[in-house]
Amino acid sequence: MKELIILNKRFFLESISAFYPMSEDFINKYSNYLDWFGADYPEFGISNNEKINWNLKFIWENKNKFNWAGLSANNAISWNDESIKKFEEYIDFEYLSMNSNVEWNEKLLEKYKTKLDWQFLSQESFPFDDNLLEKYKKEIWWSVLPNNPHINWTIELAEKYINEGYLSTIPNISDLKITSDFVNIFGEKISWSSLSWNTSVIWTPDLLEKHKGRLDWSGISMNSSIPWSDSLIENLKDYLIWNDPSNGSLSRNEKLPWTEQLIEKYYHKWNWESLSENEGLCWSEQLIDRYKNIWTWGFQHVYSGLSSNKGLPWSNHLIEKYEDLWDWDEISLNESIHWSTSLVKKYRHKWHYINLISNHKVYEDLFSNISEENLSHYFNHYIENYRE
Repeated sequence: MKELIILNKRFFLESISAFYPMSEDFINKYSNYLDWFGADYPEFGISNNEKINWNLKFIWENKNKFNWAGLSANNAISWNDESIKKFEEYIDFEYLSMNSNVEWNEKLLEKYKTKLDWQFLSQESFPFDDNLLEKYKKEIWWSVLPNNPHINWTIELAEKYINEGYLSTIPNISDLKITSDFVNIFGEKISWSSLSWNTSVIWTPDLLEKHKGRLDWSGISMNSSIPWSDSLIENLKDYLIWNDPSNGSLSRNEKLPWTEQLIEKYYHKWNWESLSENEGLCWSEQLIDRYKNIWTWGFQHVYSGLSSNKGLPWSNHLIEKYEDLWDWDEISLNESIHWSTSLVKKYRHKWHYINLISNHKVYEDLFSNISEENLSHYFNHYIENYRE
């Protein structure tokens, strides 16, 4: 651990501030060394730490040190009627609206409805029921509501708001099991583009064939719930989107029956930038070698390439073998690598340290097993003595 502190003190301190389950005594003792606000990196810092045992007394005593955007979005804090009222003047309600662990209720919604961000509430955090959907029809963002995982969607509930014209698509919830009969009945009222991306539809070759003129084939090509097979791909090859860098394409679909034979068969159809970041491929060192000069290794346009791909058979050997080809900014974010002190030291001049800090796997592998007693030792003996 001493070696990592000497290597980059800021890397060590930011990682501890953002992820370590520090006690209040530890935080108070080393307050001047820790990053409270995320001044250098706003997405980190104590304010975003979800491993701390948060309580209202501690928050109140340190209320002027926090980044309240991070604190408001922090899922580990018990945000409820009492705590929201206590810190109302400090809370960032836009970020609170993103927080799915708030103890939401109708009283809270009504009290703060002009401060809350209804797009985030609609999309991801608030557990609307039929009564609340009816009450807040005008505030709800219906275009994103189908993505909300906290709504107990039923076919009947979806049907009601499709008929009323509020929903233009069917919620993408696998439990709904949307059959071809439902699709046929509401075919004139729903968005076929949205439907084509929907993984809750029970897609069959017959359903695809019947509606092939109405489907958005970018969505179909990306759809993971379709029973993909070599024969289905062959039958639909003239409709499928193989190589669209700006939208969905078959090259990005992780659920295809990937084999080297499939890749080679349609060699000239694939978007190789998309293939490079597709975690579902049959990755092996042999496959990487075979198309070594075709893969996208690092960030290009909108693609992050092999370096960020968590599906690769990562090992120290693989990293060393292609050392000159990796995008080290992207590989610093990769959560499938086994991170060790020796690995960080070996490539110390290549890493993107902000990305390493944001990579939770780096913290888990390097710092999570340190006892607070040992952590105090490192702070006492090394933090003051070494600079980046």
